[in-house]
Amino acid sequence: MTAVAAASALAGLAGLRRVRRLEGRLPARVWLPWLTVHSWYFLFYHGEIYWVQLAQMSHAVQYLIFPARVQANREERGSGKAWTGRRAAAYAGMMLVLGAFAFWLLPLIADFLAARLSNPLPADTRASSSPTF
Repeated sequence: MTAVAAASALAGLAGLRRVRRLEGRLPARVWLPWLTVHSWYFLFYHGEIYWVQLAQMSHAVQYLIFPARVQANREERGSGKAWTGRRAAAYAGMMLVLGAFAFWLLPLIADFLAARLSNPLPADTRASSSPTF
């Protein structure tokens, strides 16, 4: 895995160098995504498993612009009012709250209910009910 990560980083750096040589500059739209991706790789490689979940959520958040644009188009068509930054922020906030509920709070509630509703055997019954071979 280390060799693959190193090869990927080196190939990316070589590509960035080539872009700079061909264009005379290295635009942020080129190096920033590369740096972001490799930062995630570093966190995956050296971090805990929660980084995977954070990466997945961050990946999902980057696509919020598409449903926001669809909603803006619908509202502009229906009401004739332009989509404002305030309305876009309210929509993004609503999506963030719903996402936190669906992907954080709801699983916590489900885990809690599963633990509370499970009916483990009492400690003294476990020993006597286990079969002996």
